[in-house]
Amino acid sequence: MIRRSRVFILFMIIALIFAYLEGGVLPYVIFYCFLLIYLLGKIAIILNSRNLEIDIVSNKDLYYSGESDEFSVVVSNNGLVPMPCIVVRNLALAELNNKYKGDAVSLGYDDNKWIKSNIRFAVRGIYELGDVTVEFNDLFFIFNKSKIFKTDKTTKVYPKIYNIESLASKGMDIFKTSVSKKSGIEDMYSTLDVRKYREGDNLKKIHWRLSAKYGELFVRNFDMVSGEESNIFLNMSEDNYTFDKTGLLEEQMVDFFVSIVNYMQLRGIETKAFINCSTQRYFTIDSREDFNNLVEFFVTQKSDGIQSFVRFINGNLNKIPKLSWIGIVTTKITNRLRDALISMKDYGYNITVYYSIENDEQLYNVQLLNKMGIECLYCCAILNKTGE
Repeated sequence: MIRRSRVFILFMIIALIFAYLEGGVLPYVIFYCFLLIYLLGKIAIILNSRNLEIDIVSNKDLYYSGESDEFSVVVSNNGLVPMPCIVVRNLALAELNNKYKGDAVSLGYDDNKWIKSNIRFAVRGIYELGDVTVEFNDLFFIFNKSKIFKTDKTTKVYPKIYNIESLASKGMDIFKTSVSKKSGIEDMYSTLDVRKYREGDNLKKIHWRLSAKYGELFVRNFDMVSGEESNIFLNMSEDNYTFDKTGLLEEQMVDFFVSIVNYMQLRGIETKAFINCSTQRYFTIDSREDFNNLVEFFVTQKSDGIQSFVRFINGNLNKIPKLSWIGIVTTKITNRLRDALISMKDYGYNITVYYSIENDEQLYNVQLLNKMGIECLYCCAILNKTGE
């Protein structure tokens, strides 16, 4: 869109009327001077529009939430006509920083300028950094044109992964011995050895064929299958973050959740991850590829779950054997969640709760759950101890 200077147009019209009424050489010279400047300005604005180029330069394309980096908008004039005033405004930077209004530069012929800005990605997501609006004038400031440049510059911001394992060296084991105990499940298809029957042995273990051959009872000792696994739930209900206007609390919970899963995967512990969002996702993390898929899922996923978190947990307990460890990552421990966790404890589950809001109601529920043998840990304090 091209805007014209109303003041200049007014003076040019006045010069034309004056020349028409008065006649003579001088009045017409004045008018033709105005007209010539007008035409030169029109030609300049057209050429500048064609010769102006915008590019976005960054150090990398992938970041983690909370990271900052320097970005540059490269403004180039590939023509011979100078550009006295160019106002450049990156739309993505304007969304990230309310104080950002744009940058003004001037370009000579065949010239370029690098406009550097520091961007901090507080929240994960996909950022379109290539949309830039530019306003520029001709040499006489008669014309002003606005133009939108769109490049394919996009940046992915992933959840931040904390070094949870470093807590062990700092005297704080957030899992203690409750996570990933050896299962000790007998493999009924693999016989380790055979021995004579002793009083109290399970009759299901009797080796009937061998007992019939020798005329006395023999029992099988089955091989034991030992495995390590963990189960962890993340509360992404939409009503859980209604008070989180900036999204930083939600970001912290996702970072913490991903960090725990990463810790498990690096230790070779299979993890079942349950996420209470609108799609109610369930991941089995048994390899680095599985973990990368989980992290990729969180790039765009926000807290939009509509089902009750308690109902979501209860609906997935059939996937978790009793005596297993369950981690709960949530902003707050409601009374309903507290009662559900106590019931799960009675069923034999080993539970740890990680929460991020501290108030009087939370303190009461935390104290009650701790008395019931359900460990409750304030995740903000945990993340602070990582020193990252």
